[in-house]
Amino acid sequence: MVGFNPVALSCVAVSLGIAVVLSVLTRKMAWEPVLVALILFSGYESLHVGWQEFLYVDDNKSIPDRLHLAKDLYHFGLGLGALGLAFITVRYIIVRALK
Repeated sequence: MVGFNPVALSCVAVSLGIAVVLSVLTRKMAWEPVLVALILFSGYESLHVGWQEFLYVDDNKSIPDRLHLAKDLYHFGLGLGALGLAFITVRYIIVRALK
């Protein structure tokens, strides 16, 4: 498959939906598992797209723009997940230090 993987995107969308439902029902933030899922799926898809790019380069073909766009979006998701986890970790440490 070239470009976006609908299964991975669906899993991330379902994970985000579950986090919103859990946040509303429990009145607690449930973003940690979703950010981990976002990192895992974005990392997997980034490697998948990188392999597709390698196949194009290996065959001396030009890489389609959709692969560049897909890789950029997956890298954005990877960065967003990592920054989100870093923010939650720093927030947890600060809250623990103030108690």
